[in-house]
Amino acid sequence: MQTNDFIRVSYEAKIKETDQELDKTGDKNVPVIINPDFLLKGLEEALLEMNVNERKTVEILPEKAFGARDPKLVRLIPISEFRKHNTEPKIGMFFQADNMRGRILAVSGGRIKVDFNNPLAG
Repeated sequence: MQTNDFIRVSYEAKIKETDQELDKTGDKNVPVIINPDFLLKGLEEALLEMNVNERKTVEILPEKAFGARDPKLVRLIPISEFRKHNTEPKIGMFFQADNMRGRILAVSGGRIKVDFNNPLAG
């Protein structure tokens, strides 16, 4: 296989530590293009090494997927920011700020802990 080839794949994607299923095609083969702008870098690299009809289990490191978790992207935001937008913060809720999307981790007093890491980072 080469870059820019169209191929058909079937797969099952899981988080290694929790065995949580992220996505799967089941018995279906889905079309993909081997292209850096289309696939995760680690998946693209694995596909480029494979042969037609080959089955393989691939572990993709965070750096070649959604990136490592960055503790600097977990921030405390004053509740007043939520009130400005008539929003009642709740744990697990997603929040948009400064062109970044974050998930609320904790609501404590007048401060809200928000994680702006990609949910699949790490």
